[in-house]
Amino acid sequence: MKEPKSSGMTMKQLKAYKKSSRGKKKSYWQGRIDGLSKRPDYKKFKRQQ
Repeated sequence: MKEPKSSGMTMKQLKAYKKSSRGKKKSYWQGRIDGLSKRPDYKKFKRQQ
């Protein structure tokens, strides 16, 4: 199974963007990370690893 994406980005990419961001953008990327981590297909993906 392929890793689920949020608007075309994987969890690793989202975390990398959050790490390099500054100020208000950090909370934006955290919101996208939280949104992806709560999706059922991502939870299923994590269980299969």
